[in-house]
Amino acid sequence: MSPPAGIAVGARREFFMRDDGAPEGREADHRGASQAPSGADDFRALVDDLPDAVVLYDGQKRRVYSNRVHRRYMDLAGAPWRGKTVLESSIFSPADAQAYDRLLNRVLTAGERINFEVRLRGVAGTDGEPVDMSINLGPLRDDQGRICGVQSVSRDVSALKRAVAHAERSAQEFQTLLELIPDTVIRYDRDLRRAYCNPAAVENLSASAARLGWRSDRRGSLPDPAEYMRRLQRCIDDKCAGEYESSWVDRQGETRQVHILLKPELDDAGEVSGVLAIGRDVTDLVAIAVVDALEIVEVKQNAAQRSILVALDM
Repeated sequence: MSPPAGIAVGARREFFMRDDGAPEGREADHRGASQAPSGADDFRALVDDLPDAVVLYDGQKRRVYSNRVHRRYMDLAGAPWRGKTVLESSIFSPADAQAYDRLLNRVLTAGERINFEVRLRGVAGTDGEPVDMSINLGPLRDDQGRICGVQSVSRDVSALKRAVAHAERSAQEFQTLLELIPDTVIRYDRDLRRAYCNPAAVENLSASAARLGWRSDRRGSLPDPAEYMRRLQRCIDDKCAGEYESSWVDRQGETRQVHILLKPELDDAGEVSGVLAIGRDVTDLVAIAVVDALEIVEVKQNAAQRSILVALDM
């Protein structure tokens, strides 16, 4: 992080090298502090109030500035910061501190800009969870453009990493569910080409119907692929889910009754990115319903026959 472009180079050096790190109202007692332009003081106050941890190191890798967030972390870990190197006093593990020191050397010698992540030692977040930091390192330069120090800006990414981990676990759980359920699940892209088929779809549908990258408008497992394609397209155009019953021919050549649910998938912008088609085999349910219907018809026929016989007896 650098001061605003309107601040002169001398003022920038004055900002970077003032290391009071004191509570508000305390007079700075460093050389030339009283001559620093007000813009430098305003920028210093802004940096001190940032939600990110900001640290400045001199050419010997000693801390010469630490804003309030960084000082809070150091205080929580009981580690002094002023004039100390990361090897002398740190909120990192010994191994991480050594790695950090090596990165500082790279910035000082080659002027590299480096980003890395590290877990803090002896510090816990407000929720009691470990604190993971994303740290950006960059060179500080003097009036002649020579590297004279390192600036470090760190952001707490703990919540983000936990959210990503939760999403990854959820995605894995969802993937496991897709692989285990007996329903066929097929994902189509916007061009209605198959992008995914779960194991049940591969096992139960014909080879052409489960082939990725193909459309479903050619005759395969479905008796009316054109109707299926129309419903897929309607799902994309209307951004609405749909369902209907049809039939397919499985790999054994048997006709199965299926209930198909079509659901549009939306991207981050809220636009339809594809369609998820879920097919459930309801052949047995249909058979039971047919048997029940026949039994009802038979009961009604028997009742009608008895009524006729009673009438004849009369």
